[in-house]
Amino acid sequence: MIGLILDDQSFEQDIRELLMAFYPGEHFLHEEKNDEDFRLLVHGVTGDDFFRLSLEDKEQGITKASETKVDFSDRFETKNRIKRMLYGMAGELTGRELPWGTLTGIRPVKIAMTKLLSGSKEEEVF
Repeated sequence: MIGLILDDQSFEQDIRELLMAFYPGEHFLHEEKNDEDFRLLVHGVTGDDFFRLSLEDKEQGITKASETKVDFSDRFETKNRIKRMLYGMAGELTGRELPWGTLTGIRPVKIAMTKLLSGSKEEEVF
């Protein structure tokens, strides 16, 4: 089970989807309980101009933490910064790389198809 504890839920879906890619089949709990056995405990803290994220891998006994400056008025860029930060930490903990990087859901296919339909060659899209 993964504990996903965020002080602001604005980016919860983006964080959860990326975690699901690194930890397939895991269930999520959004509150911390002392008696819960978490495989991974994730804390997100939002400041005026920063987002701090920590991942505690309970099985390995390793904690990764990072912080990035963000401009919350630019949701797209903020989301991407948070996802890149999470991708780096989750990649270090799991030793895995995802074929589409931080992209989740149907967007990788949508982006590739849009480029192909607009005339880009397969090699360019790849």
